[in-house]
Amino acid sequence: MSKQAKPSRKHHYVPQAQLRHFASDADRRSIWVYDKGLDRSWISSLLNA
Repeated sequence: MSKQAKPSRKHHYVPQAQLRHFASDADRRSIWVYDKGLDRSWISSLLNA
């Protein structure tokens, strides 16, 4: 019996202080995220990025 591995969600960590420099809103709480595999972009919070 083998267990299936769960796909990892976050591959590396980038401090929020650095991500805020790329923020797309005035409150500096969200950034644009691009998924190269899906060829899709969306706005995400700094915590989820």
